[in-house]
Amino acid sequence: MLIAAASLLVVSAAAAVPIEPQPRGVEADAPIIVRFDTHKMGIDHRTYEKVERYVTASSLFERATSHIWGLEGEVDLALHPKLGKADEAIAALKAMIPPDNGIYWTTVTDRR
Repeated sequence: MLIAAASLLVVSAAAAVPIEPQPRGVEADAPIIVRFDTHKMGIDHRTYEKVERYVTASSLFERATSHIWGLEGEVDLALHPKLGKADEAIAALKAMIPPDNGIYWTTVTDRR
């Protein structure tokens, strides 16, 4: 029983991927880009945190980086899905994004 619990912990830890911050000015380049944009109000932090939790806990990604580019917290998440997992990841990410409200613009772009 203890061995099974330890194995589960190792598998869970191996599935997580950190979001690695990149220096300002380094452009996001990945198969999936999640862009958090705004108009004078800062980004939608609630959605950013939801996406961040999903990416860091998901087993669908090999690598994730963040790229701050704006003055009000605008940021791109550059996501590298595991082989064959891009469609599943994109569908899940798009389901987390609320409709455009004219203040926050959060988009998921498939760049494969």
